[in-house]
Amino acid sequence: MEYKLLIVDDSILDRMLMRQQVDTTKFEVFEFEDGAQALDWLEHQSRATKAVVLLDLNMPVMDGFTVVEKWRHSKLLHPHVKAEIIIVSAALHDRVVERGIESDIVAFVGKPLTEANFNHVLEHALQNLNK
Repeated sequence: MEYKLLIVDDSILDRMLMRQQVDTTKFEVFEFEDGAQALDWLEHQSRATKAVVLLDLNMPVMDGFTVVEKWRHSKLLHPHVKAEIIIVSAALHDRVVERGIESDIVAFVGKPLTEANFNHVLEHALQNLNK
Protein backbone atom coordinates (compact mmCIF):
# COMPACT_ATOMS: atom_id res chain seq x y z
CA MET A 1 0.00 0.00 0.00
CA GLU A 2 1.20 3.45 -0.82
CA TYR A 3 -0.20 5.15 2.31
CA LYS A 4 -0.08 4.24 5.98
CA LEU A 5 -2.68 5.41 8.47
CA LEU A 6 -1.72 5.51 12.13
CA ILE A 7 -4.63 5.68 14.55
CA VAL A 8 -3.22 6.81 17.90
CA ASP A 9 -5.73 6.87 20.74
CA ASP A 10 -5.85 5.28 24.19
CA SER A 11 -9.56 4.49 23.73
CA ILE A 12 -10.11 1.18 21.97
CA LEU A 13 -13.65 2.32 21.11
CA ASP A 14 -12.41 5.51 19.43
CA ARG A 15 -9.77 3.54 17.50
CA MET A 16 -12.45 1.11 16.34
CA LEU A 17 -14.78 3.94 15.23
CA MET A 18 -12.00 5.62 13.25
CA ARG A 19 -10.93 2.35 11.64
CA GLN A 20 -14.50 1.68 10.49
CA GLN A 21 -14.52 4.94 8.53
CA VAL A 22 -11.24 4.31 6.70
CA ASP A 23 -11.12 3.30 3.05
CA THR A 24 -8.78 0.31 3.40
CA THR A 25 -8.11 0.30 -0.34
CA LYS A 26 -6.13 3.54 0.19
CA PHE A 27 -4.48 2.85 3.54
CA GLU A 28 -2.66 0.19 5.45
CA VAL A 29 -3.91 0.84 8.99
CA PHE A 30 -1.89 0.63 12.21
CA GLU A 31 -3.31 1.22 15.69
CA PHE A 32 -1.44 2.46 18.75
CA GLU A 33 -2.73 3.11 22.25
CA ASP A 34 -0.18 5.78 23.13
CA GLY A 35 2.01 8.32 21.44
CA ALA A 36 5.30 6.64 22.29
CA GLN A 37 4.33 3.56 20.26
CA ALA A 38 3.42 5.67 17.23
CA LEU A 39 6.60 7.75 17.42
CA ASP A 40 8.66 4.56 17.65
CA TRP A 41 6.92 3.20 14.55
CA LEU A 42 7.62 6.40 12.57
CA GLU A 43 11.27 6.44 13.62
CA HIS A 44 11.83 2.82 12.62
CA GLN A 45 10.64 2.99 9.01
CA SER A 46 13.57 2.00 6.82
CA ARG A 47 12.15 3.02 3.45
CA ALA A 48 10.08 5.81 1.93
CA THR A 49 6.83 6.07 3.86
CA LYS A 50 3.82 8.34 3.45
CA ALA A 51 1.67 8.35 6.58
CA VAL A 52 -1.38 10.10 7.91
CA VAL A 53 -1.42 10.17 11.72
CA LEU A 54 -4.76 10.51 13.52
CA LEU A 55 -3.57 11.63 16.93
CA ASP A 56 -5.48 12.02 20.19
CA LEU A 57 -4.16 14.66 22.57
CA ASN A 58 -4.87 13.18 26.00
CA MET A 59 -3.14 9.81 26.35
CA PRO A 60 -1.02 8.10 28.97
CA VAL A 61 2.73 7.56 28.46
CA MET A 62 3.07 10.30 25.79
CA ASP A 63 0.41 12.87 24.90
CA GLY A 64 -0.30 14.10 21.39
CA PHE A 65 1.60 17.38 21.57
CA THR A 66 4.68 15.61 22.92
CA VAL A 67 4.52 13.25 19.94
CA VAL A 68 4.30 16.24 17.58
CA GLU A 69 7.27 18.00 19.22
CA LYS A 70 9.45 14.88 19.26
CA TRP A 71 8.55 14.07 15.64
CA ARG A 72 9.38 17.65 14.60
CA HIS A 73 12.95 17.13 15.86
CA SER A 74 13.22 13.50 14.81
CA LYS A 75 11.99 13.90 11.23
CA LEU A 76 15.25 15.60 10.29
CA LEU A 77 16.89 12.22 10.86
CA HIS A 78 14.17 10.43 8.86
CA PRO A 79 13.67 12.45 5.66
CA HIS A 80 12.27 9.38 3.88
CA VAL A 81 9.20 9.42 6.18
CA LYS A 82 6.56 12.00 5.35
CA ALA A 83 3.83 12.27 8.00
CA GLU A 84 0.75 14.47 8.03
CA ILE A 85 -0.65 14.82 11.55
CA ILE A 86 -4.34 15.34 12.28
CA ILE A 87 -5.42 16.00 15.86
CA VAL A 88 -8.59 14.10 16.78
CA SER A 89 -9.76 15.18 20.21
CA ALA A 90 -12.77 16.07 22.33
CA ALA A 91 -10.66 18.85 23.89
CA LEU A 92 -10.46 21.36 21.04
CA HIS A 93 -10.37 24.92 22.29
CA ASP A 94 -8.55 28.05 21.10
CA ARG A 95 -5.29 27.40 23.01
CA VAL A 96 -5.11 23.86 21.63
CA VAL A 97 -5.65 25.07 18.08
CA GLU A 98 -3.06 27.87 18.44
CA ARG A 99 -0.49 25.44 19.80
CA GLY A 100 -1.27 23.01 17.00
CA ILE A 101 -0.86 25.60 14.28
CA GLU A 102 2.59 26.37 15.67
CA SER A 103 3.37 22.64 15.49
CA ASP A 104 2.66 21.95 11.79
CA ILE A 105 -0.56 20.06 12.41
CA VAL A 106 -2.62 19.65 9.25
CA ALA A 107 -6.11 19.67 10.78
CA PHE A 108 -8.15 19.41 13.93
CA VAL A 109 -11.21 17.19 14.15
CA GLY A 110 -13.52 17.03 17.14
CA LYS A 111 -14.82 13.82 18.63
CA PRO A 112 -17.10 12.18 17.83
CA LEU A 113 -16.05 12.09 14.19
CA THR A 114 -18.55 12.56 11.42
CA GLU A 115 -17.95 10.76 8.16
CA ALA A 116 -17.93 14.03 6.20
CA ASN A 117 -15.31 15.66 8.47
CA PHE A 118 -13.23 12.51 8.56
CA ASN A 119 -13.13 12.07 4.77
CA HIS A 120 -12.43 15.77 4.19
CA VAL A 121 -9.37 15.89 6.46
CA LEU A 122 -8.02 12.59 5.12
CA GLU A 123 -8.25 13.88 1.54
CA HIS A 124 -6.52 17.11 2.57
CA ALA A 125 -3.71 15.13 4.22
CA LEU A 126 -3.30 12.93 1.13
CA GLN A 127 -3.00 16.03 -1.06
CA ASN A 128 -0.24 17.32 1.22
CA LEU A 129 1.59 13.98 1.08
CA ASN A 130 1.62 14.14 -2.71
CA LYS A 131 3.09 17.65 -3.00
